[in-house]
Amino acid sequence: MSNFTASLHAQNPPAKAFLSIGGGLSSPYTFSNMTNTTQTRSTFTTSTIQTARKYGFDGLDPDWEFPNNEQDMSNLALLFKQWRKAIEIESISYNKPKLILSAAVYFAPDFFLIRCSKNLPCKISTSYGVDSWAFHGVPPEKLVIGLPLYGRTWKLKNPKRNGIGAPAVGVGPGNNGIMMYKDIVDHNLANGAAVVYDDSIAMYSYARSDWIGYDGPTSITKKIEYANYEGLGGYFFWALGISIASSAWDARN
Repeated sequence: MSNFTASLHAQNPPAKAFLSIGGGLSSPYTFSNMTNTTQTRSTFTTSTIQTARKYGFDGLDPDWEFPNNEQDMSNLALLFKQWRKAIEIESISYNKPKLILSAAVYFAPDFFLIRCSKNLPCKISTSYGVDSWAFHGVPPEKLVIGLPLYGRTWKLKNPKRNGIGAPAVGVGPGNNGIMMYKDIVDHNLANGAAVVYDDSIAMYSYARSDWIGYDGPTSITKKIEYANYEGLGGYFFWALGISIASSAWDARN
C-alpha cells in the first residue's frame, strides 16, 4: 500500500488516498460492537490513525453498512467525536497535517462521500443527494461523489425489451449479479453486446438475455463534469482494489 500512495502523490499531487474501512461485504454488527464502548472506540481510532500514517494515506473513510437502530446512530456520533479529537491530538503531537475524516453516505466529518446511483427513482439520484445536503447547509466543496468500478447484472424476461426498466427474472452473470468493470468489458467483447449511453447519464449493455448497468468512460466523464460544474470537492472511485480496464480509469483525465 505504501507504493500505491507514494505513486499516487507523485503522479497526481492533488489526489488524496483514503483508507476505507468496512463496506458492503462486512458485517454491520462488527461496527455495532466496536462503537458500543469508549474503550473499543478508542482502540479503533488509535489503530486506524496508525495504519493510515504507516501507509501514507491522507484520510480515513468509515463505510458502515449500515447502522441498524437508534443506539447504533448514537454510537456512530460518539465515534466521530472521539475520532476527530484523536486526529487533532495526533496531528499536534507529531507536527503532521491532520488526517481527513470522511463519511460514506448515500445521497463532524470533513468530506461527505456520496455514492453515485443510477437507474433509480429521482429521489435517490446523485443530484438529488447533492442538492439535499447543500440545502441543509453542507458546503458543496465538502461533498465528493463516488464512481463505481463495477456493474449490476440482470437476466431479461424478454431479450427484445432491453432498455432501462425492462422486466428481469433474476440476476445475470457475475458474482450474485455484480460484475467488475474489467469483466464487463471482456463480457461485452466476447458476446458482441450492444453498449448504450442513456440520457440519464447511465450506461448499460445487453447481449441476448444478459443486461448490465454500469459506468464507463462516457458516463464517468459526464459525472466528473457535473462535480466540477457544481463546485464539489471532487470524486472517488469504489474501489481501487478492483481490477479495472484502463478506459474507465483514464476517463478521470
